[in-house]
Amino acid sequence: MNDFISVDKAIELILEIPANVVETNINISKSMGRVLSQPIMADRNLPPYDRVMMDGFAIHSESWCSKVSRYRLVGEQAAGSSGAKIHNPDECIEVSTGARLPCGANVVLPIEWSRREGEQVVFKLPDDEIVRPWLYVHQEASDYPAGSSLVSAGTVVGPPEVAISASCGYTDLSVYQVPKVCIVGTGAELVDLDQVPLPYQIRKSNIYALAAVCQTIGACELKTESVNDDAQILREIILREEKHSDILVFTGGVSVGRHDHLPRVLVECGYEKVFHGVSQSPGKPMWFGKKTNGSIAFGLPGNPISALVCFVRFVEPLILHLQGRPRSIQPIVEIDQKIEFEPPLTRFLPVRLKESAQSFPIATPCPPNNSGDLAALGGTDGFVELDAEAKTFNRGFRAEFFRWHP
Repeated sequence: MNDFISVDKAIELILEIPANVVETNINISKSMGRVLSQPIMADRNLPPYDRVMMDGFAIHSESWCSKVSRYRLVGEQAAGSSGAKIHNPDECIEVSTGARLPCGANVVLPIEWSRREGEQVVFKLPDDEIVRPWLYVHQEASDYPAGSSLVSAGTVVGPPEVAISASCGYTDLSVYQVPKVCIVGTGAELVDLDQVPLPYQIRKSNIYALAAVCQTIGACELKTESVNDDAQILREIILREEKHSDILVFTGGVSVGRHDHLPRVLVECGYEKVFHGVSQSPGKPMWFGKKTNGSIAFGLPGNPISALVCFVRFVEPLILHLQGRPRSIQPIVEIDQKIEFEPPLTRFLPVRLKESAQSFPIATPCPPNNSGDLAALGGTDGFVELDAEAKTFNRGFRAEFFRWHP
């Protein structure tokens, strides 16, 4: 682990993995966060009828041009009903917002412009208004004709896309399959959450933290487990789980100590080492490799902050890449205090954010004591990336920001 590469180079090598996306169908209720493999098409005109845009009364514009301002009320048409019709120029029909425009009408006069006199409706327009055809009417097909593409393939499904799909009658959506991820925590010192650890033991936190990231991005099928730092056990897990997973993520056992077996075992199992060591803090000894069968493996440092930062910065982009998502642009934030950092490494610094009306969001640094100081992350929103080429970052410095969760 002598030839450390830059963070940018590491990301470049990771995202060279081809996204061999496969289509599948999924119920619309479970589609959030997935990537469309087929466009959403309009199954009919949008709007599908001449839609009333205001509560009021429907008339024909020609009658108004003939100086008629008093109309005989001959019916009502609410949303979800039809059949009302204007037969004579002096007739009007009461209508509700969202209703279909009655036959024989092409104008809606808002109820605020009217007064009732028995079965008569008298209208008085505001001084700055004129009656013109299709006033307060959303004409049929004026947005999109039937057969139009409303949402393109490659779009990440969010609430608007769910609503559009539902309005067009989709019960299932064609999406790209999500990658299967197996997260394995390693270390003889790890115990289950419900155990009381001995003075030399710690509870498993990494697998839960990394699984939480996967759940928030909604972009993978997930399996987690923890094992001891034993070469044979690691070998068995690798050969077993690569048959069922697209990405193997290990935490711990990745450096150069006597019990750091993972890099050697991965190579023995047929993985090509792409890199081992990144010029960054925390997370310097990170390992990444791939196998000819398409399996991908990450070895992340076991310290909790290192594991979480490396997962968000490197593994999450690959998970999204493998399901066809475009690479996102990171938001920029402004640091609110001077920072000095001596080693020539890219620094990932936890921060809390607050909005600013005058500038970019303001980031307050929350530096941990070390990469094992997990409690220091409580209340933070994510981390900023500080350039390895500088050691002093003045107040007001702007940096890329990475959230712990979307």
